[in-house]
Amino acid sequence: MIKVGDEAAGFCVAPDVGDQVLRVVGHGFWNAEVALMFEPRVQGALQAYPRVTRVVFDFRLLKPLRDEGQQGFSQVLSALKMATPLQVSVLTSSPLTKLQLLRIVKETGCDGWVEFN
Repeated sequence: MIKVGDEAAGFCVAPDVGDQVLRVVGHGFWNAEVALMFEPRVQGALQAYPRVTRVVFDFRLLKPLRDEGQQGFSQVLSALKMATPLQVSVLTSSPLTKLQLLRIVKETGCDGWVEFN
């Protein structure tokens, strides 16, 4: 498991269900330092677990993202788009965060296969 940040803000990346699901859990309002580590840590986990068929972004406790966080999420989605056939789900509870993530999904051309719950 990869953990970045602290109790107030950060994320963790961990394989689940026999390494076929990669779960990314984010929380709080990321500062620039945490946000800049998002893309390389998620990409590293995807490379470390090549059997992953599904990625779940659990962002129910995540606040809206600053520019660095938006860019990191966009970069991860662009890479996932190249690694199909992966199933990608995003869990959110904040309407503002959901709108922000929906915009990023659309901008990256991933709106056809990223599922929001």
